[in-house]
Amino acid sequence: MSNDRWNWSDSGTQSSSTGYRQSSSSAVDDYKPDRGGCLTTWLVVAGIVNVLLLILTFIGLGVVKTISALDIVGIIFNVLVIVAIVGMWRWKKWGYYLLLGMFIGSIVLRIFTLLGSSGSFGYLLGTIVGGGIVLLIMYLLVRDKLEYFD
Repeated sequence: MSNDRWNWSDSGTQSSSTGYRQSSSSAVDDYKPDRGGCLTTWLVVAGIVNVLLLILTFIGLGVVKTISALDIVGIIFNVLVIVAIVGMWRWKKWGYYLLLGMFIGSIVLRIFTLLGSSGSFGYLLGTIVGGGIVLLIMYLLVRDKLEYFD
């Protein structure tokens, strides 16, 4: 028997005779930042709402039997928002910027839709203010955590 201080464990990593395991990965590699309750809730609710909107769009298209260009744009927007939410959930910076872009694009699309359909100024103002509030909330939820995104 040898008085070897180091013994090989079953997992292939060395452990000392004191019982402590030496890990090959550092604590930095295992660190997962805290998303926080508000950002988590925001992402979950936004994801559920957009999946439901996508399902309702397909149900509505099945009833109407005609597809307009606006329907196709809406489907593409919903899919891109879902992709962006998944990206943000996985701490990807492109997900954050894609989601911001989708919110801005949605505001612009609604403005053009309202202008084309002789919508009232109140609806137009509500769209701009409501969209601005959504963008502000998104920014405030992510600004302190943006450094964790790859």
